[in-house]
Amino acid sequence: MGAGGSVEREAVGPRLKRLRLERRLSQRELACPGVSYAYISRIEAGTRQPSVKALRKLARTLNVTTAYLETGSDIDDLEERELRLADAELALRLGDAEVAEGQLRRLFEEAVAAGDQACAARARIALAPVSKAQRERKRSELRRASGVSLGTDQDRAGLPPAPGGNNGGGLRMREGVSLRKNRKLTWGILRDDGPDIP
Repeated sequence: MGAGGSVEREAVGPRLKRLRLERRLSQRELACPGVSYAYISRIEAGTRQPSVKALRKLARTLNVTTAYLETGSDIDDLEERELRLADAELALRLGDAEVAEGQLRRLFEEAVAAGDQACAARARIALAPVSKAQRERKRSELRRASGVSLGTDQDRAGLPPAPGGNNGGGLRMREGVSLRKNRKLTWGILRDDGPDIP
């Protein structure tokens, strides 16, 4: 693992050496016409970048794809992004919204930068319920913190409570109006379109 938890990719030289040793081959045994053992030695040491022709010959001898020998992966960036997107969607379905959100946001940015509209659209669609759940969670936290219950839809619509009998009816109405104003202000703050209140 590298800095920030990213996986460091193995360079061509060390990958070639690893594959050669796994197959118990010497550099001389791996050599073929057009690819000398000295050339293989320089590739493994990192002093030479192999040509495409050399990569093809070495990959065939090592029984791996040329793409794997060159990049360490048999899949291209698009396929990798699709797999990571499927993993993030699965994490979201399994209830790991925080992890999934981070993955989906990174995937969205990568897809946009790469011009991959299909992946960008899938990531954005998958982010929608996460964003909605976060807004609901913030609203709930604000309700608890302020101690104000937003009540029913009727209360949020601004309808005052029904006045009580003859004695104190006016007082109840004033309290209701005051409470209604409070609720309206709080509701506006929760929707992020109300006035700023210190």
